[in-house]
Amino acid sequence: MTEKLTAPPKKEYQSFHDFPIVTDLDNFEADIALLGIPFGDPYSMGEASNDQSTAPTHVRRYCERALRDLDRYDFDIGGTLLNGEDIKVVDCGDVIGVAKDIAGNHNRSEQAMRKILSAGAMPIILGGDHA
Repeated sequence: MTEKLTAPPKKEYQSFHDFPIVTDLDNFEADIALLGIPFGDPYSMGEASNDQSTAPTHVRRYCERALRDLDRYDFDIGGTLLNGEDIKVVDCGDVIGVAKDIAGNHNRSEQAMRKILSAGAMPIILGGDHA
């Protein structure tokens, strides 16, 4: 088993739209995998810990209202969100990060992304900043 790269989402909103939580990135099957990357590249070390660290939790929270019913017809996309397809979506939690270990955070994020892609899933990132 390799180093653990992700942790479950914060308890406040356990997973995006109650999709199953998967933190074992070596053994999972999904079509779409959500991944929180709750940090970024600060301009100074004093900015290493800021609101970007809560971004994935807030995205999970505020998207809940829009995603209450995946079978609802959406006029913006011209159908239902998953279009009646058998699409497996999982929430891989948040990449484990250390505020002042910027290089390590980038490395763990890249490793998590590579594992998701090698599993054949399409990643959707819930992020921190532009880094």
